[in-house]
Amino acid sequence: MKILKGGGGSRSENKTLRGITALAAFCVVIIHCNVPGTFGDVVTGLSRFAVPCFFMISGYYLFSKNGYLEKIPNKIWNTVKLILILKVMYLIIDFILLKNGTIGMNDVAYNFIISSDYNQHVWFLYALLALYVFSYLAAKHNFDISRLFGIAIVIIVIDLIFSELLPVCGFDTVQISNKIYPFIGLSFFIIGYLIRKNMKYVKSLLTNKLLAISVMGGGAVCYRINFCQQN
Repeated sequence: MKILKGGGGSRSENKTLRGITALAAFCVVIIHCNVPGTFGDVVTGLSRFAVPCFFMISGYYLFSKNGYLEKIPNKIWNTVKLILILKVMYLIIDFILLKNGTIGMNDVAYNFIISSDYNQHVWFLYALLALYVFSYLAAKHNFDISRLFGIAIVIIVIDLIFSELLPVCGFDTVQISNKIYPFIGLSFFIIGYLIRKNMKYVKSLLTNKLLAISVMGGGAVCYRINFCQQN
């Protein structure tokens, strides 16, 4: 853990998480590249850890020993600014397409307000914004969001049932799984928050063998989920 000091005070920066964040960002690109063949299925499946990882890191950095109420408005505002910047960028693209006659004005309005094939990934920022707002309201009412750990686990179990277990049993639950998937953001956000809150205990549990099993197990699950979605 390295402490960096800036004009606004000091903040702690975890070098390991910086590396994980960089890897996760690369994996998000891989997911959207539609790599063909069996190799593509494996790489894409393993890369699907990235989005839950980002939610977990966001929850991790939310925790503060002195409470996060003071810093969360800035996180909310930064997320809103990023959403607006992306929306404006995509709006410019839509107006170019409109000028070329590729889409109509109704499409421009729909894409800006709702979503389109090329800007649907903004859902992550909407979900993150909702989590920050929820956390802010929870802190205002002195509610510890770590108390939601049980609900977080239930959501993950439900997601695995519909995305992993039922497809293996021959049930077509891909559409249901896709609707459940965004809610795992809450689960991993809470888990990340709890990891930071109980860092000493977590460090005592971490061993090379446990990390290896977690990586291989998580990769296998991600691959299977990706395989089910493709089929």
